[in-house]
Amino acid sequence: MSPKAFSSEVDTGSREENASNKEVEPPFRSNRNGKGSRIAFLAATLMLGFAGIAAAHHSNAAYDTDHPQTMQGTVKTVNWTNPHITFVIEADARNGEAAASWVFEVSSPGVLTRSGWTKRSLQPGDHAVFHYAPLRDGTPGGFLMKVTLPSGQELRYSLTPPADQ
Repeated sequence: MSPKAFSSEVDTGSREENASNKEVEPPFRSNRNGKGSRIAFLAATLMLGFAGIAAAHHSNAAYDTDHPQTMQGTVKTVNWTNPHITFVIEADARNGEAAASWVFEVSSPGVLTRSGWTKRSLQPGDHAVFHYAPLRDGTPGGFLMKVTLPSGQELRYSLTPPADQ
């Protein structure tokens, strides 16, 4: 027998009285050692941490948007994939400079499609004028803002859908 059975601590009241004497645990704790609240804290911390990573990923800090530039060139390759479309452009030789390859990043396929672009809007071999925000580190490339085709057609995009939709 347990030692408690012979002590004066044995419950002698009715079932209702004994039930009302028990401690009530807070509903957010899954067990007595607080493991559930630690897991909730860890989950909240991870969610906040990933929010910072997502914000950093979508930052345009690498591009000098205050000083947009323009160049002429020929499309070498098109990478129409998520999360961002990229174009490799062979810049026209000018002022004694040799032709060079530039990499331009654009938004996602979904954003360009909603803005009227298709996979065929800009193909390898197409010559155009590229309007872009250059990379801050001077690397040949940038964030493509607009393309002007030889016909005069402008390929633009917007991150927000038109108001009439």
